[in-house]
Amino acid sequence: MLSRDCICTRPSKVGSDFHEEEKKMKTYPCRCGGKTRLEYKQERTDDISIKGVPVLVCTRCGEEWYPPGVATMIEGIRETARNIDHIEVSAEKIKALSE
Repeated sequence: MLSRDCICTRPSKVGSDFHEEEKKMKTYPCRCGGKTRLEYKQERTDDISIKGVPVLVCTRCGEEWYPPGVATMIEGIRETARNIDHIEVSAEKIKALSE
């Protein structure tokens, strides 16, 4: 998750702050007349993979699109990842996660 000028490495879905708002959303009608449902998918581009991305999917035609604000959030994560030369991880944190 993008947090200020860094990427949060905690195991959480991308945009988890959006999830509560999305639960409140009414279903959006698709252009084909079908209803949409909210799913969480993996977004992959180049060498970057983002899990838990919210996507609206039409139950009739299968068309997919991002809820408001999600595309901007994904682009921010991609831009941050492109600017990272290397990532340092503390061995203490790895040990704590494995317990």
